[in-house]
This record gives sequence, C-alpha cells and structure tokens, in this order.
Amino acid sequence: MAATREDFLRELDQQRAQFRRTLEGKIAGMEVLWNAIGEEAAQAGGLERLERNAHGLAGSGAMFGFEDLGAQARTLEGLVHSARAATPPIGEGDRRAMASALAALRRCL
Repeated sequence: MAATREDFLRELDQQRAQFRRTLEGKIAGMEVLWNAIGEEAAQAGGLERLERNAHGLAGSGAMFGFEDLGAQARTLEGLVHSARAATPPIGEGDRRAMASALAALRRCL
C-alpha cells in the first residue's frame, strides 16, 4: 500500500518531535564531553567525539527544521575541527569560542 502525503507528513512530525525530545540530552552530552577535555592527553579523543557529535547535530537539526540549532552546531563543529588541527590542540581563545558556541546551542532549546 502506498503511503499518502498525509502519512508522510505525520511520520515526519513524529520524527521531529522525537528529535526535539532528545535535544536536551544531546547538548548536555556535548557539554559533559567538553568539560572532560582538560588535559592535553585527553583532548584528541574528546575533541574528535565532540566534532562528530556537532556534525551529527548540525545535519539532523537542518533536516528536522531546526535551522538555528543546525547553524550553531555547524559553527561548533568548525571550531573543534580547527582546534584539532592546531598545536597545541586547544588554546585559551579556542576554549572561549567553543564555550560560547556550546552556550549558543543551549539557547536554541
């Protein structure tokens, strides 16, 4: 049986609502990850996971119509990507910029 447009829109609304319900936990998880990145030895793996999480949130945010959230996550992703490439990985300016980007994500809720 072929799905109707209404079926599709209803399913999309359900997925959007589910995504919205998970946002608090996703952002909180990213904040925990960020707070755990302290010493240089822990930065590489933590930054990689943070970048991956920001990338996923940017894509899914845009897909589900959360444009501002997606844009903020994309900004965080770019900051983390740049910090991962730098030596040493995280400078004070990087820390301030990433903390600000995480706060901007939180405000999107």
